[in-house]
Amino acid sequence: MPNYAIVRGSTSSPTVFESRSYNKSTGETRMYRRVFSGVTGGSALDAYDACAAEFASLKASGYYDSLEMSPIDDNTRWSLTGTMADETTTHVIELIGQDITQDSRLSPVFITKVSAKKASLILNVVTELQGRPSKSYASDYSNATGKVSDIADLAGLGDAADCLQFFDDRLATKDSFLTHGVTFRKTITLPVSSYYPILYYNVGKIFTTDELKQWEGIPAQYEMPTGWWLQKYPANSVTYGQRQQWSIEYQFTDEFAELYYAAADIT
Repeated sequence: MPNYAIVRGSTSSPTVFESRSYNKSTGETRMYRRVFSGVTGGSALDAYDACAAEFASLKASGYYDSLEMSPIDDNTRWSLTGTMADETTTHVIELIGQDITQDSRLSPVFITKVSAKKASLILNVVTELQGRPSKSYASDYSNATGKVSDIADLAGLGDAADCLQFFDDRLATKDSFLTHGVTFRKTITLPVSSYYPILYYNVGKIFTTDELKQWEGIPAQYEMPTGWWLQKYPANSVTYGQRQQWSIEYQFTDEFAELYYAAADIT
């Protein structure tokens, strides 16, 4: 199972001016507050310059989500405030339905009505008819439907009505059906200055549903289809100076051939 500990990078941000707060929904936040005054006998400009210099330093560090400097007492003093989500990581898990187009011969309904052998023979008739000259199409079509009826009479699944329907659909290029798939996605959002360990060695490998739940720490009560899940390559996006986001997806399948995919390593 991946180690989800967050490791902060080094920071030169002052700590003496920082406070921390915690909210169950948003996690822990670090707040920086500092008031700048002019040096003894100095001017308001001294306070502004000092505040602006610190503002630039904190901005360049990239650790703060927001920074604000504002005047106090007719600009004789300046206030600098910064907030940073500190070691706060959010995890969102979701199952995403997808529309998938497949060859009509793979339809779970079709395979209970027309055998694979008859479907193949009918496709040969379709190919033969499509290669005939258009001027004789009417008579050629009639001959072709006769061949399809003969195929329907062969032993095995496929009566005349279903076979002729399949024949006409293929002639009209109606060669696919719409089915549905599902993808499991885990999205991790954290401060841009934090480190999140992403493991790549199981990309392109297969998990069982139980293995995936164990690997990604998915709650046992979270409902997922029973089958196999193919891990995709993780995606990353970063909003400069603010947050980074990782997205890890697993594609579901109810059929798994060891000839083509390796099992995931969850040790």
